[in-house]
Amino acid sequence: MVMKTWEDARLSSGDADWWAEGSAEFFASIAYPGGMTDVDAQAFHANETASLFSRSHDAVVFFDWYATAPGRLKGLLETVNDKPAGALLVDLQEDVGAHWVEFEEAYFDHTIRSPGGAIVSYPSTPAPDTQRITGSTTKNFTATPYVIRGAILEFAEGHAYDLDGGAEDDFKWKWSQGDAGTWVSMPTVVHTCHQTQRYRIVLAAKNREVTKRLRVTARDEHEADCPCLVGGWQQTGPSLARVPARLQARGIHNAQCQLVGGGTLLQFTADHNGGETYQDLHTTCTSQTTSSDGVSHGTRSFTWTLDSPTQVTMSSAGGDASSHVKVTVHGRTVEQDAPMTGAGVGVVTFRCTRSDLHLEFHGATTDAFDYTRVGAHP
Repeated sequence: MVMKTWEDARLSSGDADWWAEGSAEFFASIAYPGGMTDVDAQAFHANETASLFSRSHDAVVFFDWYATAPGRLKGLLETVNDKPAGALLVDLQEDVGAHWVEFEEAYFDHTIRSPGGAIVSYPSTPAPDTQRITGSTTKNFTATPYVIRGAILEFAEGHAYDLDGGAEDDFKWKWSQGDAGTWVSMPTVVHTCHQTQRYRIVLAAKNREVTKRLRVTARDEHEADCPCLVGGWQQTGPSLARVPARLQARGIHNAQCQLVGGGTLLQFTADHNGGETYQDLHTTCTSQTTSSDGVSHGTRSFTWTLDSPTQVTMSSAGGDASSHVKVTVHGRTVEQDAPMTGAGVGVVTFRCTRSDLHLEFHGATTDAFDYTRVGAHP
């Protein structure tokens, strides 16, 4: 019935290949896992400047993202079955426009998954030309409806930069600090805090091509705006090597655990927000009767308050971090995605230099973590 409804609607509109063919590929990948999604993704990637509505089979990349979120597939089926063809296209296009910038975030982060859970494979998108900002200036950005658009800005150290993007109107954008930060709204101030600050930007428009003018005003940076914690911190290899021992102490009884790969990136921003990003952190644990295999990705967001030169209070603030866990007990395997965002407040002691950070979380036991500053000069 689904395929008949898709075909009827397609025949009613000559420009509907993007969802008729793209969604057909999506449903085919549910019926036949490991099919042609990656091939279509290569085609999508090869023609990033094309509008979604001009695409055909390669639109499956969008459907992989759009329809695999919880509840999305059911809602899509209900929309198709309840709407006449003309209204269906209008309804779909309206919803696509509302979420296009979120699709761009996932596209640039390579986090789009096929219905079977595998990451959709396509080459890394060449980085847009980097625009370096060293003082007060104005930058223009153009967003085209339903077309992949990105930009990179680098703010030179030695200044704070006040940003004014004016009213959003039909123009939407999200900013991500560094190369793997959480996507957030445009900051109103960028504190460089002794090092160049880099931002990825995704741009979207819904109804028409729109140009956004960004006014940048440079001013002197104050040391009070730049606590040592501010910046990006990559967990060190020796620190990651302590993860298996924690899993053994808190996880499967009498298990042997190991770190397979991946890492974590810790980010403190000058506006007292932050996040811990899991970079496909992969661990396994095995006992005589039980084994577990987990891969963690996404970001746990937090806010932070400096209590003293050596103590910080961190409060959970949501995020999208989760762990895909496969547990086998006596030969029976269960897989699930477990959210890792949680809630709570923790007091952490620390030692910080321009290049290194040591954190200690105190509870029933003391857990220590070590990091090196991202981009620190040797």
